Amino acid sequence: MQNPFQYASPGLNGMVRRWVQVTPSDIADNVMGGDAIGVAIYVENAGDIAFHDLDGTPITMPLPANGMMTTSVRRVLATGTGAVGRIFVALV
Repeated sequence: MQNPFQYASPGLNGMVRRWVQVTPSDIADNVMGGDAIGVAIYVENAGDIAFHDLDGTPITMPLPANGMMTTSVRRVLATGTGAVGRIFVALV
């Protein structure tokens, strides 16, 4: 089978290469074990999502059920995150 992404270069305005599920944590960066910065957050159920962006700035935003927000994300925080269910972060 031919790989349609074979010659695609990664970029912030391109296709997401992978969605990873994260468990909120106030202690450690939790996007790929701290080895990556995400470019979007998706929540299964409505609620506030608290996270640190690329610079470590804490941000809390409300998201609807099945909501997605494009942003840099280094860590999804436990404190302040009211969105229950699965939380995913997009990687490029």
